[in-house]
Amino acid sequence: MTWFDHHRESTKLAAAARKLLRRGDERKAERLYEKAALEAERAMTLVPKERKVTFGVIAMLAHRLWRRARRQGDAARVAALIRGSPELFPITVSPDSTPPSPPRKRA
Repeated sequence: MTWFDHHRESTKLAAAARKLLRRGDERKAERLYEKAALEAERAMTLVPKERKVTFGVIAMLAHRLWRRARRQGDAARVAALIRGSPELFPITVSPDSTPPSPPRKRA
C-alpha cells in the first residue's frame, strides 16, 4: 500500500467512528479511531521526505485521531514529531522567521 492508500483508509475509519459516536457507541468509536490513527502513522512512514507539508498534515491527523481514541501518550508522541518543525508548515513561518504581529484592536 502507498502512503495515500493508508491515509484514505484512515479517513474512512475516522468517518465510521464519527457515525458510531453519533449513535452513542463510544467504545467502538474509540477502537475505530485507534485503527484510523495507526493507518495515519503508517502513511507518515511512507510519505517521501521532500513532501514535508503532506507529512505535517498527516501527522496532525494522526495526533487528532489518537486524542479521539483517548490515547494521550500516543498523541503526545506524534505531537513531539510536529513540535518545533516549522518546515512542516512553511506557510506559517514569515520570511524573516519572526512571529507575525498581533492584529490591531479597533477603537
